[in-house]
Amino acid sequence: MSRWRPETVLLPLTDGDVAARLDALEPRRGTRLHAVLAGDLVRYGLVRWSDEFTSPAERQVLAQQYFVETFGEAARGWAVCQHSHRHGAATLASAVDRNLIDALDAAAAARGLHVVAIEPHLAHVFNAVRRRIDADLFWFVTVEPQWTTLLLVSSREPLHVKRLPPLRTTLSTLLDREWFALGIEGERCPAYVMRSGPPSPVRAATAAPAPMSANWQIVDLSLVPGRASPSALLRAA
Repeated sequence: MSRWRPETVLLPLTDGDVAARLDALEPRRGTRLHAVLAGDLVRYGLVRWSDEFTSPAERQVLAQQYFVETFGEAARGWAVCQHSHRHGAATLASAVDRNLIDALDAAAAARGLHVVAIEPHLAHVFNAVRRRIDADLFWFVTVEPQWTTLLLVSSREPLHVKRLPPLRTTLSTLLDREWFALGIEGERCPAYVMRSGPPSPVRAATAAPAPMSANWQIVDLSLVPGRASPSALLRAA
């Protein structure tokens, strides 16, 4: 890398001890930081389309209100971001405590570093592998030590998002429950999985690159020989 161009480093965060994580990473002064937040540091929600609220500002109010209604008054202090903007389509939104952002900025500034991006884990890994997914309707599943996140996506918009604690069940059973709860009829769609952290019951059920389990085709995108998984960055956290 040219000495005239600052280096950009991925900074995985799974807890709020930002200073300790930076000290462990030991980036040199002037480094640009791209923070990826996982675990309890980020919440997710779906903002449905409304013909009454179509401007970006109105959509932002809807997103903020969703988190307040779902998580309570504490959510008023969260920074909310929507990850897609298409007229007539729902958006995936994420929320992060502003205190964490302030702590990250302060810790970085004290070490001569620059925070250039803050991104939730779900959006980060989804964007990294989206071109490898060839389906009009699919589940995108991230499996972390603390949470399993299910995102149902069509070719046009996100349809459903749900985060669950680690369960002692197979992924196919978990998807069956959500499919039934959503009232979707017809053939089941494929499920694409990205994993991080130590083995879990859900992870063990998706150990092959493309197994058929009951009515689900589960494709583990983490298992690509000779290529590092985007989720691998979280294992170092």
